[in-house]
Amino acid sequence: MYGRYSRSLGEYARQQAAELREAEKTRKKEEKQRSKELRTYRGKWTSRFLRVISFIWRHTFAKIGEDWVFLALLGIIVAMFSYIMDYGIVMCNNGMDNSSRNFLFIFFKICLCLINVVFFPNQLECGCTVI
Repeated sequence: MYGRYSRSLGEYARQQAAELREAEKTRKKEEKQRSKELRTYRGKWTSRFLRVISFIWRHTFAKIGEDWVFLALLGIIVAMFSYIMDYGIVMCNNGMDNSSRNFLFIFFKICLCLINVVFFPNQLECGCTVI
């Protein structure tokens, strides 16, 4: 008697779990359809663009982690600033006499310090960022 009761109880539990899973799936589908109906129309090309961007995001950056994407962007921005700074120093050194070269070099350093203060105000106490 006990074995039959436990088997039927297990079958009943599996059946109830399957019904709950199906109900949850249908609820999610209905909710997704309802949210699609409530969205505003953004235009043909805008919706395509957003679909492509979301596909790229889901299949690349979301899998490797969002932190790495922002760290890579930070590295690219720092490299661009470094290149611009080197190019400015080369421009200051080419074809000028010593007084104007010194003035432009000092002016360039002041501009870089001001950019540092604007973009990184929390690092004002540290002298390493100014150097």
